[in-house]
Amino acid sequence: MEGKRSVGGDEASGVRPRLLVRRGILFLAAMGIFFLSHQPSLPSVPLFPMQDKLFHLVEFLIFGLLLCWNDDIFRGRRVLSVALAGFAWALLDEIHQAYVPGRDCDVTDLAADWSGVLLAVLIVFRSRARRESRRARRG
Repeated sequence: MEGKRSVGGDEASGVRPRLLVRRGILFLAAMGIFFLSHQPSLPSVPLFPMQDKLFHLVEFLIFGLLLCWNDDIFRGRRVLSVALAGFAWALLDEIHQAYVPGRDCDVTDLAADWSGVLLAVLIVFRSRARRESRRARRG
């Protein structure tokens, strides 16, 4: 098949290794969140009040960054889509915890989770906008 090439991948199969790696890492992160949520309790040394909320925020900040890295999944309004996808996973995570012995569904955990996703969206899309603005001024 001369003249047809897949971008960044195996020409014969049309597989794009970088895309598969990005999707794989996102999948592993989602399954990691599921695994942690399925534990009856997680060991932690109390360092300060409400430290679990910070852990939730950081966990979903990382997940949000991975969603932003994979934002080509979404068509159209990517910022809104990434934010809603992160919220949906956080909500499913909290609902899942309601059925795990020793865990509970907590709206403040959901708020911390979504805050992490929103922070990731803010960081990524703001930096992209700045970079595009700089390119436009140069060009």
